[in-house]
Amino acid sequence: MHVLGQYLPNEEISSSISRIYRQEVSILNCDVEVKSNTPPKRLASIELTLSTSATQKKLLAFFKETSENELVCTSLANKVMPYSSPRILWHTEAEGRCWMLLENIANWVNIGTPPRVNENMTEGLYEIHRVFLGQDDLLLQHFNTIPVASKDRMKSFATNAREELNALSSHVVAKELFVDWEKIKERVDSVLSRVGDIVFPKTLLHGNYFPSSLRGIFDSEGRVRVIAYDWLYSCIGYPQADLALLLDRIDIMANDQGLESPSPVLLQHYSDMLITEFSGVDFEQFLLTYEFCYICKILQVLKWWIRAFVKHPTHDPARSILEIKTKLRRLEIGPEGRDDTNRNSNES
Repeated sequence: MHVLGQYLPNEEISSSISRIYRQEVSILNCDVEVKSNTPPKRLASIELTLSTSATQKKLLAFFKETSENELVCTSLANKVMPYSSPRILWHTEAEGRCWMLLENIANWVNIGTPPRVNENMTEGLYEIHRVFLGQDDLLLQHFNTIPVASKDRMKSFATNAREELNALSSHVVAKELFVDWEKIKERVDSVLSRVGDIVFPKTLLHGNYFPSSLRGIFDSEGRVRVIAYDWLYSCIGYPQADLALLLDRIDIMANDQGLESPSPVLLQHYSDMLITEFSGVDFEQFLLTYEFCYICKILQVLKWWIRAFVKHPTHDPARSILEIKTKLRRLEIGPEGRDDTNRNSNES
């Protein structure tokens, strides 16, 4: 069969699937829906009709262009974190590019109300981080070729984004959104100036842990486990970097529905799990590292949103303004959901 211009050998794939499912199968049919045919996002959704000794069944899969880094991280995550990554059904290299056929879990299981969904996402992220947290030798052994997000590198990206945002803040289209920009800049500069105070263990990061990249399944005991796709942007760094992007996205989803932002509660939930298992982790260090990671990540994302808004102000303005306002507000009030005035008065 041919998918995205690549030849996929039926017999070789059947043999690989048989090893994974421990059942002899052969491919009878393949239905393909192309999601993207543009490098580097070449992706197709596949429904394979398989024949076994007893019956026929369907198997959902993705065929996607990938990288050696994603292959390694997806494969290892599946071995050491069995509920954190889908299985690679088959992979190959053609014309200098890597490709893989990836198991697809089609839908979330029924896990109940939105707050519970949020908790499961947070717990799933923790399950990814906990395996390699502080295990520097193990990280270097398995991931010696993938990027490391150092403090200095993150600060450099954040500083550049801050300068560009500062220039954009006076643009006539975006000016009204930056009413508290001076206060935000002070807080951003205060956190970035404390980068030397951060002492926190690193781990393997997913790099793109968003609700749209996740699926849920029940384990043998009926508990919900999260499966994370798209390990293309995985790297070594502070676990709070993944957490910051996830909680920002959850806040946007909540605000879009007129609900209170759940990130302070979920931040506490994650830190409780971490501190319970790793007794040497200090909450103040955890919180400082989170603030630093949030600012470094969100300033860059905010820069992209503002750029797009200035260039195309009439393209879905409601969504753009929601994204921008939520991020600016979060930068202003901090991870605990309180502004500096309230924080200082409570501490006094």
